[in-house]
Amino acid sequence: MAEEIRVKELKEKCEKKGLNFEAENGKVLAKRAEKKARADLKAAKKDKKSAKKAIKENKKANK
Repeated sequence: MAEEIRVKELKEKCEKKGLNFEAENGKVLAKRAEKKARADLKAAKKDKKSAKKAIKENKKANK
């Protein structure tokens, strides 16, 4: 639903300003993909750090 509204509003903006909708939509989607990639990388680093910490704590507990 939100995506449909975003597209509709972008189409209206492009029509009003004489912009190319496909180009402007591509910019939005590229920015969104970059943001998701950064978030995924951050989550992967956090998971890796948590796994290392768990292994370290497990080794201490087994001594």
